[in-house]
Amino acid sequence: MNDAQRKEFFSTKPMSERIAHDVRNCGAILRSDRDLEGRGEGKNGGKRQPRPVAKALLVIGKEPGIKEEALRKSLKVKKGSIAWNKVAKRLVEHELAVREEGGYTLTEKGVEHRKMIEERMHANAANLFGALTEEEQKQLHGLMEKAVKAWHTAA
Repeated sequence: MNDAQRKEFFSTKPMSERIAHDVRNCGAILRSDRDLEGRGEGKNGGKRQPRPVAKALLVIGKEPGIKEEALRKSLKVKKGSIAWNKVAKRLVEHELAVREEGGYTLTEKGVEHRKMIEERMHANAANLFGALTEEEQKQLHGLMEKAVKAWHTAA
């Protein structure tokens, strides 16, 4: 679908659907971080980590010593699942984290990878919203907060 077709298609949709579509696109852009994609080689020739492993690094970095159950819950994977087994195996085999007393802690290498992931995510956000003025960014933020608060209140 080209831009003209997309514009025509969405012109018939309610504004709430158009906004939802745009918000999904923004989310996709923000999540499109190369370090979260897990394909090919990363920056400076380093191997990129698959999305669940990268997300695990972010979670473990926020909660050092996080228990396996809490980590699995935040990654939305079940105990014994293939997805969880791959994540747990990669974290340890790639020396990104260590498991001690049922909890995971990042290694020095894991901390470095986490830092690269965070930097890229911040760059994506800056690039995405850099087209807006500071005032427009504040307006957008206020409107999004208002919408989310209303949704939580209605639920």
